[in-house]
Amino acid sequence: MLDAILPAGAVLAEERGPAGEHPLHPAEAGAVARAVPSRRREFAATRACARTALAALAGDATGAAAVAIPKGRGGDPVWPRGVV
Repeated sequence: MLDAILPAGAVLAEERGPAGEHPLHPAEAGAVARAVPSRRREFAATRACARTALAALAGDATGAAAVAIPKGRGGDPVWPRGVV
């Protein structure tokens, strides 16, 4: 439904239901090392969705971009150059 309102060239990735188990990129793990398990799962799920979207933008059919998406100073994701 949301993809119907996105502009051309934009992509969307989502996970419905409870956050599953997703591996974190080693460069991301420190951001939630002291967090409670539910927060770690949430963080990992959002990063997994972000990597899926990045892979789609790059035309990667595997949907598994191996790029780290670190946490910024304000908690926001630090996207790769050229991605907003």
